[in-house]
Amino acid sequence: MNITQEQLNNAVQEALKGALGGLPAMQTQGNNITLKEFGAGFMKDKKNEVSHSTYAKSDSLYRNHILPAFGEMQLSAIMRQDIQDFVNELAAEGYSMETMKPIKGLLSSILKTAAGDRLIPFNPCEAVKLPRMGRNKKAAPTKEQYLKLRTVSSSHRLWIVIPLLFIAGLRIGELCYLTWEDIDFKTRHIHVHGTYSTDNGTGRGYVKDTTKTESGMRFIPIGKELYKMLKAYRAKEGKGKTYVITLSREDRRMNPNTLRGKIFNAWRKKAGLPNSITPHSGRHYCASMLLRSGMNPETLRKITGHKDLSTLLDVYGYSETLSDEERAGMCNALDKISA
Repeated sequence: MNITQEQLNNAVQEALKGALGGLPAMQTQGNNITLKEFGAGFMKDKKNEVSHSTYAKSDSLYRNHILPAFGEMQLSAIMRQDIQDFVNELAAEGYSMETMKPIKGLLSSILKTAAGDRLIPFNPCEAVKLPRMGRNKKAAPTKEQYLKLRTVSSSHRLWIVIPLLFIAGLRIGELCYLTWEDIDFKTRHIHVHGTYSTDNGTGRGYVKDTTKTESGMRFIPIGKELYKMLKAYRAKEGKGKTYVITLSREDRRMNPNTLRGKIFNAWRKKAGLPNSITPHSGRHYCASMLLRSGMNPETLRKITGHKDLSTLLDVYGYSETLSDEERAGMCNALDKISA
């Protein structure tokens, strides 16, 4: 049976009328509401439903990606192909799957809610497929690059930042959260149990307890070289202070944005290193060097608390469940990458 284009269009309209409770598709309220207008209410509701840090990440994706692409479009005008072109463009610009997935997920949640409110007949994001791509592994910094950062930062009062990022493998938020009580010089380990994050909207810092997650609550062994560094740093910069990384001479936590933007970037430029070298690169360096030093990948996987080995170069930590032999092996490996 041959079906004309007109018959097909009529069938689609009838189906849409049914989905909208009898309203013709062209009379939906989505014709009069832009994604920006609807999204404002959606994001306001979301703020009350998720944690502060989760909302901050979603808000950043919304403002930096979704609004520029679809903000001025009417809800009813956003088609599947528009969204498919959008994610294809993100991939072409070099965004990783880890970035594209939450962007698409947030946009889909917005449009799904709009469909639930009967502003549009269905969620056009459901049929959108993320482009297949190989795993985008970031190259870890070289030892030469690490030593350059050590050299240019050596005269700065916060010189310990580089060893703690590159040898202990701390996240920048974990570093800014760190107190001297978290560093046990007797048992020689660093206790990681919180992070100091920033609100993407205001830039203000806030403390987040991470003890509920396996990778957020961990103990990092301190090798001989890092032990000497921490002892020397505490003797000069840590006397009478609560926090390891502080604002000027005050005993207050430093905002991660300040440490990243004003201090680390200044060191990076002085060392003549590319923009791709960031504070997070220290974790890549730490994990990759530990593997090269002979650490068993499964031991490192156990340390990170991750289910598989695919994220070893992105996350690094230490679990109390390690055996004495594994702990000793890790300390030896840490000493190798410290020098």
